[in-house]
Amino acid sequence: LPAKLLANRPDLNASVATLRATNANVGVAEGAFYPSVSLTGNFGYASESLSDIAKGGSRAFSFGPLALSLPILDAGRNYATALLHRYNSTPHHAVTHAALLAELLASCGPGSVIRPPFFCDYGYNIRIGRGVFLNFNCVLLDVTTIEIGDQTQIGPAVQIYAADHPRNPEDRRSGLENGHPVRIGANVWIG
Repeated sequence: LPAKLLANRPDLNASVATLRATNANVGVAEGAFYPSVSLTGNFGYASESLSDIAKGGSRAFSFGPLALSLPILDAGRNYATALLHRYNSTPHHAVTHAALLAELLASCGPGSVIRPPFFCDYGYNIRIGRGVFLNFNCVLLDVTTIEIGDQTQIGPAVQIYAADHPRNPEDRRSGLENGHPVRIGANVWIG
């Protein structure tokens, strides 16, 4: 398809505006972290579904004859990986680590401690309450929201998955992924 034709599609214009806003929110300092979008197809048609391409949980979309590869989520994952590297390689210090957690997570309540090493996919989907403690080597796969309530304590090597995959092997091989929010209440012990 000629680029000029694609530029006139209102659904793609809305998607490009959403991608630009999402990209600006990522706040990535290095050019290698910025996502790219590529469009290919045999013929085009207007699709309301394309207006939400930045909101989906997977990186590949297909709408009839139009195939879209969207590595936008790679930018958030790369940004989190860089912050986690700093977090996990810095000697544990409450002030230093609190600043890194504030940058990585959607929220982290006062008095909360996450002992390194700590691992997550994006960080921006994680909300930690007040006085929460996560011991060494915890993994939070946050493809969607993970909320941990006030005063909750989580033992070493606990893994919390908001990510899920299809049970059907053919669907799973296609790379499909979805997520289910995880909400852990206050004063919970997981060990």
